[in-house]
Amino acid sequence: MLFVHGNRIATLTCSVALLLSGWSATSGTAEPRKSFPGQGVAEGLHGPLPKTISTELPARAFFLEPAPLRVDSSGSAPVILTMEVGSSLEFIGEGTDDFGRDWSVVAYPWKMQRHEQVFLAPFNEWEYSQVSGTTAVLRAPASMSSGTAPAAAAGAAPAADSSSRWWTSVVALGPEYDLEFGDLMGVGARSVPLDVAEEAIEILGGMQELGSWPSEPIPGQLHVPDLLPLLFRWNGTTWRLLRPVQYLGSSFGLLGNPSFAVDRSGPQAPGGFDVPCWRLLGATDPRGVVVGTVEVAPAIPAPELEANAWKPDSRTGLRDLTSVVLPTVTTATSAPPRVFRSAPPRGITLQDSARRHAVFLQQDLGPEIVGKLHGRELTLDIWARTPPNATASASVGIDIEVGGERFSGGGPVNVTSTQLSLAFTVPDGAEWLTVRLLPLDTSLAVEQAGGVILEQATLRLSTWPQTLDPSLIPLHTVTVSSYQPIRAYARTALAVSTRPISEIERIWDQVSSSDWALEDKQLVFAGRVRAGMTTEQVGLAWGEPTSTTLAGEIPGLDLRWDYDDRSAAFAGGELVTWTVRVPPPEEEEVKRCPCTEIAPETTPPAQPPGGGVGTGQ
Repeated sequence: MLFVHGNRIATLTCSVALLLSGWSATSGTAEPRKSFPGQGVAEGLHGPLPKTISTELPARAFFLEPAPLRVDSSGSAPVILTMEVGSSLEFIGEGTDDFGRDWSVVAYPWKMQRHEQVFLAPFNEWEYSQVSGTTAVLRAPASMSSGTAPAAAAGAAPAADSSSRWWTSVVALGPEYDLEFGDLMGVGARSVPLDVAEEAIEILGGMQELGSWPSEPIPGQLHVPDLLPLLFRWNGTTWRLLRPVQYLGSSFGLLGNPSFAVDRSGPQAPGGFDVPCWRLLGATDPRGVVVGTVEVAPAIPAPELEANAWKPDSRTGLRDLTSVVLPTVTTATSAPPRVFRSAPPRGITLQDSARRHAVFLQQDLGPEIVGKLHGRELTLDIWARTPPNATASASVGIDIEVGGERFSGGGPVNVTSTQLSLAFTVPDGAEWLTVRLLPLDTSLAVEQAGGVILEQATLRLSTWPQTLDPSLIPLHTVTVSSYQPIRAYARTALAVSTRPISEIERIWDQVSSSDWALEDKQLVFAGRVRAGMTTEQVGLAWGEPTSTTLAGEIPGLDLRWDYDDRSAAFAGGELVTWTVRVPPPEEEEVKRCPCTEIAPETTPPAQPPGGGVGTGQ
């Protein structure tokens, strides 16, 4: 039995293993090519394997001595082929058997096994038949409950964001595949009337202003822009709204970041986390710091959550309405499950540290949007509650400033989520629209230190629906059959590298014929270095430097090599120190806002807004 360890072992799901392996596979026997195989395409019994959406080369094993390959990791297993020095196969991983012996695992392309892989398609069988060329499908149902992407070949990276955004395509299938369509399932969303969705897109400046779009989409590929999270599908010519129009949120509107998501990527400021699209403003203390804070709101207490939870539909099951993780598909699934929201969003806690109505959150919409709203009636809906430890109800104030006019409103909230609304008309000639939200009354300021939890804020045309109906995104399970190489096991010396074969070919003779230690040969082929290496070894591992600094210019060193992303320093002809600049991890892109500019300076109201839904002043 082989105990697999490390992260190099990966299931060959939708693998690019053979696409880049450089071996020819047929239904009969095959002889390995001597020296280095090229970048050929292996053909299984049903054509090439599904191609993952990734350009990273898989790791390869380059044999440094004759390598008997066995079908399993037992020493008594027969040898199926002996690989010559200089040949290579795709490297899968490493393992240790029951006796503590180390084995290398490689792909053996001369014997294929049939594999069935299940994916999800945002189209039906007839729609698939109308597409020519490649088609994008989504992750396999088995990986949905955990939110992880399907495993790819060793060394291949899954598509970006696929662990958190279920709509990210992971595989491109060619027209040569016969897909077997199976169960129908549904992903929870909300449905927006088509005319409402199109009107919102027009007000916000058109589709190009909603966010970035994939540069080379594939038919069937899904995309959700940042500004207005509607679900679009590429039909081969253009992006079209997936109908019924699906909205991945709770309420539809024109404000940016309506659920008050915080940006955790930067350091926390004195006022707390940054809330994209919103600004924390108000009175300041002697240090010039706003006398208020923003923190992620605590969860709703269990008793209140249970008392106010949506009731499940026992006939069709319960799913989180706004979840980004797909539910697991079972063979018994014959129709999509209904979905309901199981819990409201957490939101943020807005704290008035001065306890005198001195701080508020503000968002501005500029002329490019407001100019299209002249004479239209808008409604601002907010959902708020008091902190879990509150001993009295709170009040939330709303202040709207547009075209020189002010509209005020608000109302009391308690420990459960409460909706407040304020309707107003945009004056002709208005250029800017400012929304302000603030905690209110005196009893709260004394009793509970001026804290209120804001869960959501939506600005909509009054003709748009206040709430959206639960809906489903239909997805079909599809089964793809493919043939993949079996695994073979070896216990001989080899070098594992993800470097292009052309680079290995260029340095092979010089490295393999040297009297260097095996570890140094393996490091050089892998493109890695260690202390004590010679300039020759570092040059073969990293290539020629872009610049060189000679002795005398650097105290204690004879030589320094600089590359675009790394450097190496030598003393006495040996490597003594080196640096490799690792790019910072990509942060999740902050949702863009409808307006990136800031409204001209205005004076907040001298008195806090009133306690009820207000009218124009």
